[in-house]
Amino acid sequence: MPYRAESTIQRWVTEFLGLGYDARGTISVLPHDIAGGENSGLVSVRLQSIDTSIFIQPREVDSHEWTTTLDESEKMREFSASQLAALSAELIMVSALTAFLQARSLELTAANRAAGLRDEG
Repeated sequence: MPYRAESTIQRWVTEFLGLGYDARGTISVLPHDIAGGENSGLVSVRLQSIDTSIFIQPREVDSHEWTTTLDESEKMREFSASQLAALSAELIMVSALTAFLQARSLELTAANRAAGLRDEG
C-alpha cells in the first residue's frame, strides 16, 4: 500500500488526532492528484489564529520527506502576545503532524520491503 494514498493518510491523521493534540477540528485530508494521475491525499490544516491554511504532503515522488506550505497572504498582520502564542501552538501541532506523517511513511516503506512488496510512494 503506498503511503501517498488518501485512505492511508486519513488513517494516519486519525491516529495522530488520537494522540491528544489540540487540532480544534481543523485538519482534513483532501483528494489530490499527483504526477501520473495517481490518487493521493493532501493534508490541509486550517489555522484559526491567522485565518489561513497550511498544506502538508510528501516533497516529491519517491521522497519520504514531508513538507508544509503556508497559504500566502498579501496583507501584513499584527499580533498581540496572546495571538502570537496561539499561532505558535498551532505551528507546533503542524510540525508534530508533519514529523508523524514522515515517520509513518518510513515505517510503511520498511514493512513493504520486509514483505517483498514494491514501495509505490
